[in-house]
Amino acid sequence: MDLKETYPVVVEQWKHDGFEKFIGHNSSHMNYELGLSHADIFDRCFYFMVRVRRVYENQFNGQVFLGVTTTTFKIGYNFGESPSLQFLFDLVEKATYDFAEIFHYRKQQTNLLHHKIEKPILKEIENTIQGIIDIWDQPTKSFKEEIGERITNFRELPTVPEAKLYNVKDGTTLEQKISHKLLTGKYVSDEERQIFKGLSCFYKELDAQLALLDYSSFTSQDIKDFKNYTSYAFNYTALLTNELTIYKAYRLVVNENVSGSNQSITESHYLTYPSLELVRKLGKYNRGNTCDTTVLYTAESIDTALKEIRPSEGKRVTIGVWQPKSPKTFTCYPIVHSENAIAANADIALASRSIKFLEQLYDPLFVEFMNYYLKLLSNEYSKPVKHHLEYIISAIFSERIFQSKNGHPDFDFDCILYPSVGNDLKTRNIAIKSSVVDNDFILDKAIEFVVSECFYDEKSKINGNPEYISLANVTHYRETKKISENGVIEWTNYIQIQKVNRTQALN
Repeated sequence: MDLKETYPVVVEQWKHDGFEKFIGHNSSHMNYELGLSHADIFDRCFYFMVRVRRVYENQFNGQVFLGVTTTTFKIGYNFGESPSLQFLFDLVEKATYDFAEIFHYRKQQTNLLHHKIEKPILKEIENTIQGIIDIWDQPTKSFKEEIGERITNFRELPTVPEAKLYNVKDGTTLEQKISHKLLTGKYVSDEERQIFKGLSCFYKELDAQLALLDYSSFTSQDIKDFKNYTSYAFNYTALLTNELTIYKAYRLVVNENVSGSNQSITESHYLTYPSLELVRKLGKYNRGNTCDTTVLYTAESIDTALKEIRPSEGKRVTIGVWQPKSPKTFTCYPIVHSENAIAANADIALASRSIKFLEQLYDPLFVEFMNYYLKLLSNEYSKPVKHHLEYIISAIFSERIFQSKNGHPDFDFDCILYPSVGNDLKTRNIAIKSSVVDNDFILDKAIEFVVSECFYDEKSKINGNPEYISLANVTHYRETKKISENGVIEWTNYIQIQKVNRTQALN
């Protein structure tokens, strides 16, 4: 590990009050804010930031001096190598010296002329330094712990190519290296091209074989092996991003399923994402979450939600209408490469064409590779399932997407947009990251009704109103915006709504 470059020190704040503000007792202290960037596996470097903060406090006037500087270091490293405590402490000393130089220059002709900046003491900040080392080193530790468990064969699925195996020396795969060359226009040898073409064939064959896999026969060991196989097969994560404006999103629950009663729900927590404790207790995979993650599943309309959940006649349901706290766009991962979804959904077809426009910018070999990869992934998100284990691939991928920390704000995903299987791929669902729900959304309204007659196998009427119900006749309909900060729902009186005329609905 070596220091590649030290960037010029940046003065972020510098406030020095007049002499009269210092009259009385003054105390001073120095503190540090430290940060390590994610590692760049191709340049083999990372960045270390040291923010030095010096404060003087007066017994009468409070803060009378504040100086804040930041020094950033570029550090080269080898795979498996972690920054040492002493190495980073030496850089903290260097950043402190940078601060001291500026302090010395600016204190001339002031009441602080004879004051000096003390050297940092390792014992006082070693816990802070070790803390950021532990955070930075966690992916490497996880890699070392998991590498022995990953398998390259599972039942009749194709063998994971050697190009996807991690190189212990640098922590990358040949697949990653070749794709990086293709993306950046660097020279790729004939041998590398042949290897990369083989990866395209792997994804094509894997897509076909997954459709034949009998998930219902999985033993507990099969589940573990398949997850490990999947982790290796998808250790290359293709990041696509789309800016999505969400006006409203609909979360439907069958009251009896969540509260144990067919009576009204009066607590809003039933209308948000399930608790992690509940998810782990249920132990089932879903399309966008594993047994260790939770997301808010929403639909574009009430009809789509009805198609997805298909509540029985006589069941009371409640719909949470979620909307952003303020107008904004959300970074979403779009699932748009399913051929069936493209044929059924005009929005997905348009998004797919937009992505295809980018194909002319890249090497045809990389385009072919991505088409097979994304087609496989899209099929996993848009396939009907009979067993929850059939969700494993999309669940693991979703977990990886939401937990991705690549340091690029464009790929800090808020949600995943995917076709609604329940609605024959004609509309889209949105799986929203739980922290995004907490920070950026409010439960604007709750809607309740009892399904008296359902037409879920019929075509939904599209009239531009996402709250129009054309797939069921309902009774005991009511809605409310009276939802307290404590999550208590105060219901209003029932509203009589017109029964659905299926002849009109289909026009």
